[in-house]
Amino acid sequence: MADLKVPFARAEAADALSEGLPGWVREDRMGALQAFAATPVETSSLFIRHVVTEGAPVDRVGLGDAGAPAAEPPARATVPAGFAAAATLADGVVTAIGTTEAAAAAGVRFSSIRQALATDPEWARARLQDPRVQSADKFFQLTRALYGDGLLLDVPDGVRLDGAVKVDVLDPTPGRAAFWRLSAHVGARAHAEVEESQGLGGAARPAGPAVAGVSTESVVGEGAELNYTAVGNLSRECGVFINRQAHAAARAKVRFSLANFGGALTKSLVHTQLSGDASEVKHAEVAFGTGTQRFDLSSFATHEGRRAKSDVLARAALRNRSKGNVKGMIKIEHRGADADSYLGQFALLLDPGAKAVAIPGLEIETSQVLRAKHAASVSQIDESQVFYLGSRGVDADGARRLIVEGFLSPAVAGSRSGAFRETVRALVESRWGEA
Repeated sequence: MADLKVPFARAEAADALSEGLPGWVREDRMGALQAFAATPVETSSLFIRHVVTEGAPVDRVGLGDAGAPAAEPPARATVPAGFAAAATLADGVVTAIGTTEAAAAAGVRFSSIRQALATDPEWARARLQDPRVQSADKFFQLTRALYGDGLLLDVPDGVRLDGAVKVDVLDPTPGRAAFWRLSAHVGARAHAEVEESQGLGGAARPAGPAVAGVSTESVVGEGAELNYTAVGNLSRECGVFINRQAHAAARAKVRFSLANFGGALTKSLVHTQLSGDASEVKHAEVAFGTGTQRFDLSSFATHEGRRAKSDVLARAALRNRSKGNVKGMIKIEHRGADADSYLGQFALLLDPGAKAVAIPGLEIETSQVLRAKHAASVSQIDESQVFYLGSRGVDADGARRLIVEGFLSPAVAGSRSGAFRETVRALVESRWGEA
């Protein structure tokens, strides 16, 4: 099994990041560093032989000068029309943040972690150390140890945000490793949407190695709903490590719509804990690779409550010499009776040099299951479809692009965000000619 050494994951780095902060912050970072060192890259026996770690330039970057809380708060962000809040992060630090008057009046709290640690450390501690979202994943522990900043979002009980929370993440500065966290707590019967974009700022792309680490930790209360969309398009020389967790209480609904386009290596793990009765998750994820890009995508859902539902789908389309592993696991615990689950992992190879692995897994501890279905395939593009479209006047290159868009569509069309669907379509088109 492949391993990954991270030279800057050291105690002195955690010390520097903890300077001037409450003592528990340093203790938490040190515990995370120990967990990172002790945890293998892959803990699942089903996936242990199929791990991609090459491509991340961890030996060519450093943490830079991120440190104690800023003396001044981030700039006030202008919230675009149709959104409830907005924030921008650069090199792992929140540079601008803002909420609408309506959201603030409803009791929504939206803060940078740095400012929360400076002004309300106990609130920050309750969010950053919430035991319901403390994954054993190696790369969650890396981000937990080395985050420079991040966002805390609290939506009170019964509040329905009148727009999404917009989070824009800029490309890291070349030579830098930047880690950040987002903790979202959605109260009982509340409704929230988060739209995250990575590397879509429109500025000239930086040239040079970089590393980005992302952790999103969501707690969704009883009868609440969280819709989370994220589009990753960081620099092609960036190593990207993502861990997304969600804890769903009774009758809570979680929806992930995720897309991966950037990075030299993107290693992502998403895990939803369906802890409450009748809780639900719909997790759809796509990846589009060109050149020598590498993707290692893992999708997990754990049924703990009765009558919980999970619908998990991942699709990767790979060109040139890119490589993608799409892996998923649905676990139905003994107390998770009457579960209804579907897991699909699919990859489409567009060139002879592209490679993929698709592995779905089920772990069922009870015989009382309504449905536990899984499917997987790795296939090449169907030339008969190219021929058919050619007979209708579509050139071969355009036909292949249409086939790819159709292949990704089942994982994209279900998103409630029209912006997400349009962004994915535009990125496939713009990235199509890359080598």
